[in-house]
Amino acid sequence: MIAEEITPVAKDPVFRGKIVPELEDLNREHLANTLHGRELHFFQGKFKPLQLGRRRLFVARQGERIVAFVVCNPGLGGDFWAIETYRRRNDAPRGVVPFLMMKVMRQLKEEGVAYCSLSLIPFVRCWPPIDREGAILPSVCGFWWRWMNWLFNVRGIYHYKSRFRPHYREMFMATHPKITCRSLISTAILWRLFEFNPLQLTRQIRGSTARGQALSEPSQRPSRVIRDLRPVTITSSAAPK
Repeated sequence: MIAEEITPVAKDPVFRGKIVPELEDLNREHLANTLHGRELHFFQGKFKPLQLGRRRLFVARQGERIVAFVVCNPGLGGDFWAIETYRRRNDAPRGVVPFLMMKVMRQLKEEGVAYCSLSLIPFVRCWPPIDREGAILPSVCGFWWRWMNWLFNVRGIYHYKSRFRPHYREMFMATHPKITCRSLISTAILWRLFEFNPLQLTRQIRGSTARGQALSEPSQRPSRVIRDLRPVTITSSAAPK
């Protein structure tokens, strides 16, 4: 198993004619095995290999075959990269995505990149409400965390990303005039959240029951926290000579 970065040049005939079809086939295979069978609108990034722009693309190969890929988004003038999209083939070796993500993070560290984000973990630590916060959204998030994991696996996302022992950073939502039950239902409909494959849901429930996996539970406050995210500056005393 090898991991490597591929420069996504849309005009390159090798990338366009050989690599892109393989990536698109891998992406379709991965999504077909999910509950919704597609990316959720406005919530998950849609993979468009010919429109990656400044994003970075990393792949894992088994022989000559690509079995997984990771896409990273830039930020802070190159001091920050976020792992936004990760996909794997159904028959890929177990652990191929964590292997590839560790390769990405180690390469970014060697390049002097200050931050690598694993992206958002929805609904984690959203209950109870904080001061001046409306109760509707935290209540929905708390209910979802406890009882709606079958529809979108937020607890599984937390369990997976917590294995990397990351530093956490708070994310907030500001709305005007306010969040209501009606607006939340409208958002779910816009995301097409309730359009899923019942047969795939049955398979997932059977699989999780058979594995008997115990998911990690987050503490009320994380022990490792980033309070301030900013570009890294080199002082004159620390500048290379």
